[in-house]
Amino acid sequence: TQIALEYAYLTRQNQPDTSVLWVNGNSYTRFQQDYMQIATAANIPGIGDAKADIPRLSHEWLQSNESGRWIMVLDCADDFDIYLSPPAGSPEGHAAHGAYLPWNPNGSILITTQTRGVARHLANKVIVIYPMRQNEALEMLQKTVEQDMDQPVARKLLGLLGYLPLAICLAANFMKSQQLSVDEFYDLYQKKSNQSRILSSQFSDMGQDYDAPTSILGTFQISLRTLESRHPESTPLLHTMSFFDIDRIPFSLLEEQEADSLQLYDTPAPLTSVSLINTGEDSGVSIHRLVHAVIRETMDEETTMRFANEALRSLSAKVPSGDFAEWDVCTLLYPHAKALFEFRQIEDTNPEQLSLLFHNTGRYLLGRGEYWQAQEKSERVYYLRKKYFGPEHSLTLSSLCSLAGAFQSLGEYSKAQQLYEQALETMEKALGPDHPSTLNTVNNLESLYKAQGKLSEAEQMYQRALAKKERTSANSNRR
Repeated sequence: TQIALEYAYLTRQNQPDTSVLWVNGNSYTRFQQDYMQIATAANIPGIGDAKADIPRLSHEWLQSNESGRWIMVLDCADDFDIYLSPPAGSPEGHAAHGAYLPWNPNGSILITTQTRGVARHLANKVIVIYPMRQNEALEMLQKTVEQDMDQPVARKLLGLLGYLPLAICLAANFMKSQQLSVDEFYDLYQKKSNQSRILSSQFSDMGQDYDAPTSILGTFQISLRTLESRHPESTPLLHTMSFFDIDRIPFSLLEEQEADSLQLYDTPAPLTSVSLINTGEDSGVSIHRLVHAVIRETMDEETTMRFANEALRSLSAKVPSGDFAEWDVCTLLYPHAKALFEFRQIEDTNPEQLSLLFHNTGRYLLGRGEYWQAQEKSERVYYLRKKYFGPEHSLTLSSLCSLAGAFQSLGEYSKAQQLYEQALETMEKALGPDHPSTLNTVNNLESLYKAQGKLSEAEQMYQRALAKKERTSANSNRR
């Protein structure tokens, strides 16, 4: 809209003999009101008749030579139905509003829309407006905040705002109203607990329509409500995506277990058509950072937990065990697991799937040499399993050994030794001294003792493992 507004002013300035017409295309009512203003300004005969089809009269006048040179901006033409079918209850003979868009060599129409179907249906040339580049966004922020600002902090802030002009205007208005510096606003906005208040804050912008929403939350809510009413099957997809990272979400994470391949590509289509998501060449999906935040903010508690668990179900089924051969898949899915891990409330709803996801990502990170992160994941899965399954459960003991291995990789041998010995003692009681998991822990302890130079303790573990191997061999020979 701002680009179209600037173009309208430049046309008025550079071509004073060209009429500039502005039509709001977001509803039947606003379209008819603005066509009425055109008819009134042009003094078109017949507009006083109560039964007159005003859009048709204006359309006929604009197609005639009498109208002269003109340019029309059809703004916010997002509702496809308005341009395909006439309004309900309209008199016979009234057409869909798409039929009232004039074609005249002396005129041209500039249409703004977030719906790609509208653009393809109404325009013969489509110009896609991509996100601002960082330097462009930085220049816009500098002009709107009217203060000296720390450039590195400003760039970080713009990244959080997704380089969206609407969000930059909101941030600038908020800073001015609260008398905040860019640094202070960045510190506030980083905290998710503050984002709801900021996204809901009211702001005004030059050229903003009188009935347009005055907050980012309100702006996106209109799109979401429209989507829900027309394509209810696509809304759950957005809810699930809000628990993943914003970039490169594989289609495999979004598919239903029983969905066929056609449905998998059909369901996101309405989201793409209204620019709520984008599909990339790598067969993945991305969602704008602010759309992501708004979706999470507008879900009630029950819906939040439902789709958090849906995201968990999908991820735990897709993230492999972390072996080297599976690293490519792990690398693709890890950012989405990391995003879900930030939602701590899910720990109380599905500990088994969550602990499995922690375990597999921990193994992947350990293999990649990211020991600190692996230790953090291993610690969370151990305490999660201990809480819900008990200290002697096989899954809990397996997690305890994984945590010990992470500490060993970090060089914290004393901590690793303490955990391995704790695991061995519990396994001997709960699983038995000859259980494979118990013997595996014996081998791990031998390796750890050897690494510390504790050769006597290492030999004891070695002798124990050897004795078990000899017993097993003797039993096999007897059979």
